Amino acid sequence: MIRELKIGEIIKIHDKIINRTGGCHGFRSSGDLDFILKNMKIKRGIYKKSAVLIIGIVRNHPFIDGNKRTGFSTLRYFLAINNKKFEYFNTDSIYDFVFEIAQGKVGFKRIREWIINHTR
Repeated sequence: MIRELKIGEIIKIHDKIINRTGGCHGFRSSGDLDFILKNMKIKRGIYKKSAVLIIGIVRNHPFIDGNKRTGFSTLRYFLAINNKKFEYFNTDSIYDFVFEIAQGKVGFKRIREWIINHTR
């Protein structure tokens, strides 16, 4: 059974990132987080849910700042609470791919495959 995320968990991750790496706290739209979590419930399987999660945060920008960092960190957290580990060795390639997600250069299927290829 897949453990779903709560809005409060995403907010905590965002706050930690902003406190640690800088930027502005706060929401552009708190309703976006609720929308993302509802869309995750519709999808079946951990990898589809994970793709919805990172796309939702990175592209929809629910926070004033730190959306790419929060999207990636929340993805890793979501996988971890479901006994999966996102593994990577090159932070530049991760940053580049997350930036491509933000720009809309990669689609859902490729993002899901990227998650699968980095998860153990």
